[in-house]
Amino acid sequence: MPIINHADVLQTRKTRVVCISDTHNSSPKDGGWKLPKGDVLIHAGDFTNQGTFSEIQKTVKWIEDADFEAKIVIAGNHELTLDRRFYAQNGHNFHNQEPQDAAACEALLTNSPSITYLNHASSHIRLTSSSGPQTQFSVFGSPHVPSRGHWAFGYDSVADALRLWGDIPQETDIVVAHTPPKGLCDNSPKWGPSAGCAELRNTIERVRPRLVVCGHVHEGRGAMRLKWSRIFDGGVMQQEEIDLNYAQRTKKQCVVDLTGKAYARPSNVWGHEEMIASSHLTPDVCAKACSSTIPATAEQRFVASGNLSPIRHVVSTSEMLQPEADLPFALNPSLKKKDAEELGHLTGRNDTCIINAAILATSYGVKPKRFNKPIIVDIDLPVRDDDRR
Repeated sequence: MPIINHADVLQTRKTRVVCISDTHNSSPKDGGWKLPKGDVLIHAGDFTNQGTFSEIQKTVKWIEDADFEAKIVIAGNHELTLDRRFYAQNGHNFHNQEPQDAAACEALLTNSPSITYLNHASSHIRLTSSSGPQTQFSVFGSPHVPSRGHWAFGYDSVADALRLWGDIPQETDIVVAHTPPKGLCDNSPKWGPSAGCAELRNTIERVRPRLVVCGHVHEGRGAMRLKWSRIFDGGVMQQEEIDLNYAQRTKKQCVVDLTGKAYARPSNVWGHEEMIASSHLTPDVCAKACSSTIPATAEQRFVASGNLSPIRHVVSTSEMLQPEADLPFALNPSLKKKDAEELGHLTGRNDTCIINAAILATSYGVKPKRFNKPIIVDIDLPVRDDDRR
């Protein structure tokens, strides 16, 4: 994959990315929600209920019909047939009356002429239409989630989490993951205030992509900005929760502007400069500091670990006093000072935007169904190499 050195890029253009996830067999054609116009469409998984051929076929059809130059799709834990190993072992528990052809189900996506289907893989996207922004970006997409219940693409161990998220290339511009990073747009009444993956969050700090699009935790739907310290070991300097409620009850679209030409409505801004000075904060100090600055809807807890920054490790309240070895996702020992050398080409990456784009507002199976609006992200991306003027 080509490495885009953002420090050397002379020209960028606004690119409109429309983010959705967890549509669960619904579509814009059903009338529950509308798909706004844009340049790139990203679907972060759970587009079906059980991954049957007919469900996937319906989804592929409406995505192919959607007017976007690029369409990026990943699976989620509900796309049972797209996890070949899981379906071979467990498919009879779901589809015992009508077994599905897993290869045929996957082919609906892999053979699509207009969909980029990413199954824990990367792609380099070039927008070439003369009517579009003619930009380029690298994207990594993965369906894997921490195991909860008996569903596809789950992982249980710290070793699996480290291996999986360690696969994200350093030069990635956009990460599409079904699970949220831990502590970011992952508040769940079912699974707790911090239901995402700690190792994914650690990797996000290492890679510092421009944009992360996720879903899975329906109630965590929303947007956050992370402002990174220029010193790698400092971690997050500031987190900003972006208010999208202003648009949900009106005819307005949910727009997150990252171009600096207009501003989304921010709320609940907090800084961590005073915490960066110490890498040996005790759990009680961390809990006190966080409880006084972070709203309950985005509750986060920080734990110190040796010479590692307390900012980069996020655990739930119940985990705060547990020994590190007992945590469901251990703190990442790979984030060392040597990684700073690998960040040389990330000079321009001081911010990461996290989007949980769940369309289904209620948990799976809960009725009546309610729907969120898609989240639009306006972002400056590098102009194609052959189109710089």
